[in-house]
Amino acid sequence: MINKKITITIFITLALVKTCPIKAQDVSTSSDEIRKKVQEKIAQISQKPKGYVGTITDISTNTIQARKYIFDNNNKKTGDIFQIKITENTSFSDNKETARQIKFQDLAIGDFAIFMGKGVNGGTFEASRIVVIKPLAPIKRASLRLKITKVEKQKIIASSSNGDYTIITDKNTSIVDSKGKKTDTKDLEKETSIIVCGEKEEKTIKARTIFLE
Repeated sequence: MINKKITITIFITLALVKTCPIKAQDVSTSSDEIRKKVQEKIAQISQKPKGYVGTITDISTNTIQARKYIFDNNNKKTGDIFQIKITENTSFSDNKETARQIKFQDLAIGDFAIFMGKGVNGGTFEASRIVVIKPLAPIKRASLRLKITKVEKQKIIASSSNGDYTIITDKNTSIVDSKGKKTDTKDLEKETSIIVCGEKEEKTIKARTIFLE
């Protein structure tokens, strides 16, 4: 009885193998198609236009090395080094003072520039255009407690123990009174104590928010 059951099982198994054969070629073809699609997707992503800003750290025959321009939370300049490939189609210009066309040999180590182009195999950046510009300075945000000495339409003069400050206001500046309500520069008075939040450059503050005390 047992031998009969074994014989039936083997017969069914052989029948299934004949009717549903495993095709190794199909598996291989499927894997190749998936691999091809992944490679095509990677190629599409790498060919998308890109742009970087950074400082040139090295120049060779047809390659530039640059450090990406990034500021961390402490306003310290940081950034990764990346490679820029130069081709016969790469254009160069200098926009530090007035826009003018330059040549590859006019670039120098230390130049601050915008690099436009696309990524290529191996992680190299292929530049279509390089524009030399003035170095960007970190934004200096500040919050100062001051006392108003003079009010004009879009300018406030206020003082502290460190001297006078010029506060520049515009349509984006928010002025809030002591009760938390928005107000306007025309309602400000001399001797009013304020806290100014904004971007500071020496003795000038471009105000983002002014709180009246």
